[in-house]
Amino acid sequence: MRDTTREHAATEAALEGARRMLLMVTRCNEAILRASTEHRLFEEVCRVIVETGGYRMCWVGVAETDERRTIRPVAHAGHEDGYLSTIDVVWADVPQGRGPTGSAARDGRVVVGRDFATEPSLAPWKGEALRRGYTSSTALPITYGGERVGVLTMYSGDVRVFGEEELGLLQRLAEDLGYGVVSLRRRVEKELAERALRESQQSLRALFDLSPDATAVSRARDGVILDVSESFL
Repeated sequence: MRDTTREHAATEAALEGARRMLLMVTRCNEAILRASTEHRLFEEVCRVIVETGGYRMCWVGVAETDERRTIRPVAHAGHEDGYLSTIDVVWADVPQGRGPTGSAARDGRVVVGRDFATEPSLAPWKGEALRRGYTSSTALPITYGGERVGVLTMYSGDVRVFGEEELGLLQRLAEDLGYGVVSLRRRVEKELAERALRESQQSLRALFDLSPDATAVSRARDGVILDVSESFL
């Protein structure tokens, strides 16, 4: 006979982790479909990742094109406790840019920081991270069609997380988020263009009607009058 209690517990824990991750991805995709603005989308995704995924903190940063190549936080959720205001993260190839977030933005790949206590690449943020209970982190580039949208970074209090299966689901989530952001931007651009067109048409109509000249619009092929100004009437 063999006692399988530990094996059974490990299997149950793995199944629970997989269920939690799948639920997290599903809820994030629901947020993508419901989003009305880019900022609200990022905030909701961060909230779901923390509350459903069980991560300690999550944030989204935008890679700026300034001289330092700064990564600017735009949304976060979880136990942040002022962390984002204390760190200096860039996507240039310098020490502050060689952590998970900077590397993910620069190279366009998933980057994992396994242990803040021991990994040299995490040294610039070690003290502030450990003080808040972050022991490991991963960063995922948010891109779509070659367009750099941002970086999604999350932290855990467990060095054993971010396994291969988990990273696969997170990468799929980042790809869905990139698609959602670009689609949202295009929708907003379309709405702005349509509004500008309507306003232009209204302005032209007002000028047409208020003109003191008698003006008429006729069809070229048969001379049928299509529209006239008030002065023409």
